[in-house]
Amino acid sequence: EDIDRAKADTGVDLHHITVNAFEHVSFLDFSKSREMVKVGYEKAKAYLVAPAPFVPEAAAAPAPSTLLPGATQYIPPYLR
Repeated sequence: EDIDRAKADTGVDLHHITVNAFEHVSFLDFSKSREMVKVGYEKAKAYLVAPAPFVPEAAAAPAPSTLLPGATQYIPPYLR
């Protein structure tokens, strides 16, 4: 959700570095922390040699309204 919000904000230069090496490790398993930090550090170091921020695609046409007659869409303050 945060990544999607950053992608949608043209004022944000989004740099997203993925580390997929530990997808099999449970979120609560800290036994691999040292290796995870090392791999993340190496990936970030390699990325920073030639950083390439995410470039948003051209905006698609807005979806047709699915609101019921008389309804008002709620937009949270942080998205306004």
